[in-house]
Amino acid sequence: MERILIINARCALATGIVFALSSGAHSQSIFTADFDDFTSGNFNGGQFETDWDLGVGGNLPGWNKSGGGTVHIIDHANQTGDLVNPRNFAVMIWENNVITQDVATAVSNEIGTEYVVEFLASPAVYQAGNQQTSAADGLLIELLNSSDEVVAAYIHLPGAWAGNTILLPDSFTYTGDGTGDVRFRVGPSNFNSGRFGGAIDNLVLAPATFALPPDIISITPPDFQTGAVVITFSSEAGAKYLVRATDTLLPNDWTTLDPDVDGTGDTTLFTDSTFAPTHPDLGIYQIERLSP
Repeated sequence: MERILIINARCALATGIVFALSSGAHSQSIFTADFDDFTSGNFNGGQFETDWDLGVGGNLPGWNKSGGGTVHIIDHANQTGDLVNPRNFAVMIWENNVITQDVATAVSNEIGTEYVVEFLASPAVYQAGNQQTSAADGLLIELLNSSDEVVAAYIHLPGAWAGNTILLPDSFTYTGDGTGDVRFRVGPSNFNSGRFGGAIDNLVLAPATFALPPDIISITPPDFQTGAVVITFSSEAGAKYLVRATDTLLPNDWTTLDPDVDGTGDTTLFTDSTFAPTHPDLGIYQIERLSP
């Protein structure tokens, strides 16, 4: 059986069991959007190849919208006609869809201050397979000041659609220029392509003066005798970290493996000898920095 290691959404190594790895959210956020307040949409069926529940033409409180059918939404916790879990929406960006934050975030563009933007993203498709994200499509994330000038811009290419919506983390930083608080604008990087640029969820803005969340650097194959794995993550000596794991892509189903891991330096090793041996088919790990 093929083993896939996904490390911080930047590389995939094929080698038995599937492990997907991610980092925790920033603990000093000044703005967050999970898009679960989507309203007034037309839920009209399931996604191509996955049957995740889809909506079109709805609204996001606090956001303006433009483009055909905006806002397109996917509930990546429920399949159409079988709504058994709490809604967990992500916005899908069609070829000309743009969403723009109504009100700027306070203290988001102080001159000389570094900020970090974090989010989850995935290739996307609605119900027609020919609209699926290609390798050339992506999301354009911009931050606009009070004069609608672009203070920062970032293009995320989630990769070509591969049969499922799997939201993986990415981040970028910008330095404030003092030209007024900023607001987000999210659209396609490849305008009028006839395809979706991708899906986005859990958008976060935070000062970068507090350390970035840890990156999971590597994970060992399961020990032949015990099934344990060793996770290496970026860290800082003296900081405290929490380690979670799950075997599902559904929200709010994490198991805390250790709430008090000490950072030992630039990298820290954590041995999972409880979760991995009992979940041989899928392990998704999250590391969160707690303090200082």
